[in-house]
Amino acid sequence: MSADEQPHFEISDLDKATETDLNRFAKSELEYWKENGFKNRNLWDEYVLGFEGWTSEHFANVDRHTRSKLRDHLIVNGVYMTSIGNLNKRLIAEQLMEPLQAKTYHVFTQEDEREWSDKRDLPTSEPSFGQKVQKYSSTIPTSPTIKREGLTQPDDYPPMNLAIRDFHGKNKQNTENSFEKQPQKWEERLKSK
Repeated sequence: MSADEQPHFEISDLDKATETDLNRFAKSELEYWKENGFKNRNLWDEYVLGFEGWTSEHFANVDRHTRSKLRDHLIVNGVYMTSIGNLNKRLIAEQLMEPLQAKTYHVFTQEDEREWSDKRDLPTSEPSFGQKVQKYSSTIPTSPTIKREGLTQPDDYPPMNLAIRDFHGKNKQNTENSFEKQPQKWEERLKSK
């Protein structure tokens, strides 16, 4: 084990576990699932084994961010929980109990997905914002590019990136000294800057 890695945290006596112990264990399990890429039934199996003996009271004592991340990760990766409205500490704790009390793994159906999307309380922590932007940016139309075949700029004109870009009158160059009037001086101006 490298110096960076944290050992998997275990709770020896769940009845005597402190809030700190519960938080460390929940975070440790979440990281373990992510590192190993558990999804669907495998994630459900790991969750049921890891949180065996937990009650809604234990989940209520886990800090709210960790509790929400735990719930979100489970749902996004295929562990079914009933969709509930205004989420609070008690409701999320009860929601996390559902898979533990289920006798078998529940496969998400289209009806389940509709239930979640209709209530608009889908998990927000995953996928990441960057993944969402990447997903939707491919559908955003872009302006067409114009190909100018056969057009070249004369050698005695300045590079295109030196063209005057100010259209509002600020920092306008004197027309007598502008690149358009005296294109041969652009090299001298570059050297003086």
